[in-house]
Amino acid sequence: MGPFPVTSRGNRHILVLTDLFTKYIEVVPVPSQTAEQCAKIVVDHVVNRWGTPLAIHSDQGTAFESRLFKELCELLAVKKTRTSARNPQGNGQVERANRTIVKMVRAFLSEEQDDWDVHLGCIANAYRATPHQATKLSPNMLALGREVRLPADLQYPTVRDSDEHIRSEAEYIVSLRQTMQRAHEVARTHLGKEAERSKEVYDRRLAFTKYKMKASNGGIMWQCARCGKQDRKNRMAAHILKDHIPLHQVPYHCLLCQFRCQDSSTLRDHVSRYSRHVNQEKNMRKPINYAQYLIKAERPIHVTSHDMFQVADRLSIDLLRDDSDGENQPPSM
Repeated sequence: MGPFPVTSRGNRHILVLTDLFTKYIEVVPVPSQTAEQCAKIVVDHVVNRWGTPLAIHSDQGTAFESRLFKELCELLAVKKTRTSARNPQGNGQVERANRTIVKMVRAFLSEEQDDWDVHLGCIANAYRATPHQATKLSPNMLALGREVRLPADLQYPTVRDSDEHIRSEAEYIVSLRQTMQRAHEVARTHLGKEAERSKEVYDRRLAFTKYKMKASNGGIMWQCARCGKQDRKNRMAAHILKDHIPLHQVPYHCLLCQFRCQDSSTLRDHVSRYSRHVNQEKNMRKPINYAQYLIKAERPIHVTSHDMFQVADRLSIDLLRDDSDGENQPPSM
């Protein structure tokens, strides 16, 4: 994140590391966004403190797409994923945290604006101690199983700050485990509700295009009486001429491309528009003799109503197919 005004310590950028479930963040000031600097911070602030993560999701910055960072992920057996180009929504949680951090940095800035990196520790501590909107719990509670002691707790101590109720190490471990389990269950419940709310808000901004279906003969489905294939009427006639009638018995066909039809006007229209015929006419630089391509059969076989019959429109066929898939059809006798 950045660049920001260069501080007296040479820092100009901020690297934000976020855990997607607990919302726990690490905020580190860096002088540059080099691959070596980012890899070192990941090792020092994540691997050495919390262990090796299962996956790392980042944008397509050169530091994260470098060979060094990829080799680091392979060495630690970490799955590396990235967002799509120019799509910050793919890493929306980090982008939202960045916006909050920038607002908090502005609140700490002095007139000279050269000491913003000094306050990043306090900013991160305040962020981690604040209940998150999605989980309704603080990142400290979800990651550590307890709330950290803040300066206000020193002046106004609470019951949870006292260790008198802890009798042994085993009792503390059991209590900590139960606390984290309850906290994680509460967080998962609120995360699910927050996801549904976010979906509703996002869907409100969507614009759906509605199409009106116009009834016409082009939408009517026909079935071949010989093989059972279904298609529109003109395509079904072409299918029968191509697959079920020998070429020498097709009423009309083109000598160059084997185009088949039932009347001479359709064939003449094809020859005058087909790109191969048009290009040939251009290359020859003279009007083409269409008669040489018009082949008429001596004993033609025409497609009639006995070769195909109307079944239904395409939408009705799809609905009938869906209904039949969802029901248990009785066995045929």
